[in-house]
Amino acid sequence: MDMDVLVSLAVVVGAAAVGGVLARMLRLPALVGYLGAGMALNMAGVGSGGLWSELGKVGVTFLLFLVGLELPINDLRKYGKTALLTGSAQIGITSIIGFGLARWLGFGFTEAVAFLAVKGLILVAGTLVLAETVLPKIMAWMARSVEGLYVFSLAWCLGVAAVVGSRTVGFSVEIGGLLAGLALAAGAQRLEIMARIRPLRDFFMVLFFVSGRRTAFLAGLTMGQISEFSLVVAAAAVATGLVGPQVLGVVTVVGVISMTVCSLAMTYAKELYTRVGRYLPGKKSEKRVKVSKDFGHVILFGHNRTGSAVRPVLEKMGKKVLVVDFNPMIVDKLKGEGVDVVYGDLADAEIYDGLGLDRADLVISTVSDVQDNLLLLEKLKQNVKRKVVVTAGDDQEARELYNAGADFVLVPHRVGGEYLAHLLERNMI
Repeated sequence: MDMDVLVSLAVVVGAAAVGGVLARMLRLPALVGYLGAGMALNMAGVGSGGLWSELGKVGVTFLLFLVGLELPINDLRKYGKTALLTGSAQIGITSIIGFGLARWLGFGFTEAVAFLAVKGLILVAGTLVLAETVLPKIMAWMARSVEGLYVFSLAWCLGVAAVVGSRTVGFSVEIGGLLAGLALAAGAQRLEIMARIRPLRDFFMVLFFVSGRRTAFLAGLTMGQISEFSLVVAAAAVATGLVGPQVLGVVTVVGVISMTVCSLAMTYAKELYTRVGRYLPGKKSEKRVKVSKDFGHVILFGHNRTGSAVRPVLEKMGKKVLVVDFNPMIVDKLKGEGVDVVYGDLADAEIYDGLGLDRADLVISTVSDVQDNLLLLEKLKQNVKRKVVVTAGDDQEARELYNAGADFVLVPHRVGGEYLAHLLERNMI
């Protein structure tokens, strides 16, 4: 092997590591540091040439393969309506704005408009058919050997990428990686494959489908930036001659700026929501509650893993329990079971009207957000007779909540550690 290639590779990886660490120190996404390091090295003439371009394509292909693995087809079916409506609206609005802006900036028609080809629909349909028929049997057989499963997943990824990227099909190899991952996402071996290939991934993807005003606002902040896929798409468009090289430069600059601004916005997201949340449209917290005129009831904020275990115990004790949760699916499920439940967000000041806080004997919050719990304690501080139990993420937050008036603060990881220590001391494990 050419030693110059090894030296260049070491320099590139080292510079990326330094750039990533510096970005983290500045509380920016690591990708911003990677981009900065890459642009600096490119200007210095390091990493240029066809070999680096091909290696980059392989890396992006594996990255998109992992993205596909995180998109189970069953989840797409479950949330398909929500995803279709949200995605269509987002794509439509941004396409109109982007087209107008691109034309205003002087870009040509082909550079301002993207189109869907029939071949793309055929590829997606073929992927879904394989995921439902042939692949489950092959994966079950391959799963007899962990190494065999790992090697097959890599071969599948590269093979599909090669077919999709061929001249006959005409798409990029990166799209092939995404489709390959999507085809395997429904299999029981998905997590094992992801664990094996995880070192290749440098980002974390979150799907979000259930949102109130606050969660929609926070999710919106994360969507304010363009992603690394914009760079992939722009680079592919330049390579195929659809757009000029200057477009890739514009996309890169916009990416760095938007990632930086959105990172700062996410850092102060809750403070921003406190200022603008009341003006946002959307589903508001319910105010009418069946137990609002009762005395001695228990109000339980959050029916997650902790709350779902607490409620049955309270009911066995003869307590009237009112559940408050901002997940519509949980609310509908509990209503179907006959549980007193109301849709509401702990961070929404409107939710406290009508809950009967002044008549409750006990208020429990299983929500671990310290700012939300501080707001709750602020609302409850006028009544000293009521007991309040809240949840904290760590000891520092627990002290802050105790100082704000909490009677008991639950720190889940500390409770879990103490319980494990208890079992070990008594030789129960």
